[in-house]
Amino acid sequence: MRMTLARKGLLAHVQVVEDPAEITEAWLLNDMKALGLIAQGVAVEHHTKIQSATSAIMAWNTLRDFYNRTTMHNRVTMTRRLHEFKMDDGVTMTKHLDNFDDLIVGLQTLGETLDEACQLVILLSSLSPEYELICSIVENSKDFTLIEVKEKLLKEYERLDKKEGAERALKAATDGSKYKGAKTFKGGKGSKGYSARKHGGFKGKCFNCGQVGHMKRDCPDPNAGNDNDARCDGAHDASPQGLV
Repeated sequence: MRMTLARKGLLAHVQVVEDPAEITEAWLLNDMKALGLIAQGVAVEHHTKIQSATSAIMAWNTLRDFYNRTTMHNRVTMTRRLHEFKMDDGVTMTKHLDNFDDLIVGLQTLGETLDEACQLVILLSSLSPEYELICSIVENSKDFTLIEVKEKLLKEYERLDKKEGAERALKAATDGSKYKGAKTFKGGKGSKGYSARKHGGFKGKCFNCGQVGHMKRDCPDPNAGNDNDARCDGAHDASPQGLV
């Protein structure tokens, strides 16, 4: 906006308060032009702040005071966010570094600059415990630049990611082997699922029904032996002792 006013030859109208005794009709006309340019360059939602302004310098000072208050608020907010900045669970190192750079650039835009040493301290403090070793290495050395530290963090993230992937694959393979072994085990001869017919077949004679090919416990006719039992009982009754 300042450059726009300067190109139009109207910059003086927002820099110096003119003595009312020296105000001319031409000056008033140019002042209205400057006020119009300021209104055009301001977002619509801010028009209410300068609607009561009667001169260019009045509108200019109103907007400047508002901007300074807003800038201070934004600066405090961004600074707080930077010092509370932490690495979120599950986020990649690339994304974390991008978020860090966004905060730094945001502060620089507001006129708040941080030297590289401060940036390094904030970045290292934001990392999760997995990076404690590399943080100790950087803290004990004075030769690392911010770019070098970022490169080391990216490499460390890749190493940890590969290690975690290998551990997950090994665990999945181990669990799969255990499950497969448990599923295929049918039990021994005394188990519920054991069948003599499936293990070569029974060649003897059933004591219950007299048929060949199965045992009494596997007999399909559990009542077949009742007649034999009855005959045995009758035989006992016909013994000499029974006739006495």
